Amino acid sequence: MKNILITGFYPFGDYKVNPTEQFLKSHSVLGELYLYSLIFPPRTFGDGAENFGLNTVKFARSLNAIAIISLGMASDVKGLRIETSSINWSEGKYCLDFEQKKRLDSRFSSRATKKTNLAQWDIEAMLKNFKNLNIKFERKLSESAGTYCCNALMYRVLSNLEPSSNIPYIFLHIPCSAEAVAGIDNFNYVLVLIY
Repeated sequence: MKNILITGFYPFGDYKVNPTEQFLKSHSVLGELYLYSLIFPPRTFGDGAENFGLNTVKFARSLNAIAIISLGMASDVKGLRIETSSINWSEGKYCLDFEQKKRLDSRFSSRATKKTNLAQWDIEAMLKNFKNLNIKFERKLSESAGTYCCNALMYRVLSNLEPSSNIPYIFLHIPCSAEAVAGIDNFNYVLVLIY
């Protein structure tokens, strides 16, 4: 068995559930892969969001993980979306108060970016697998993870994997599920079956 660390998030805002949390709680093995999960904010680490990236990388290394995959929910995606770039900035209604409209790493400009090393992933094979599994996906890779908590986690994980880590990292945004938006009036969502 090979270990993979997958991260997700607890529900936030008006969302009743978070499909990333649901996926992580319902899976521990996929084929030859053993899935370890962290759901943020993690109750096991007990420290602030500024340490999520460091703790994710430390946990992955302790598992001898072959990859880290982060999942985040976004209301504007129409299918699985691969994020390739994060920015050193946190702003938006779902960000934590203490890091609202702030740089994630004060040592660098707010325009500093961290990018996924796409050479570590076979993106075409990944998209082909999505298609074969009848999972809706966005073919075009996204060059912006936004500025919310998903971006913050992605930026912090990539920062802690540098300078040249052998652990591949990728962030996937998934659409809201019907359960997540229950009770939110006039919400237009696309349900993606990933479990």
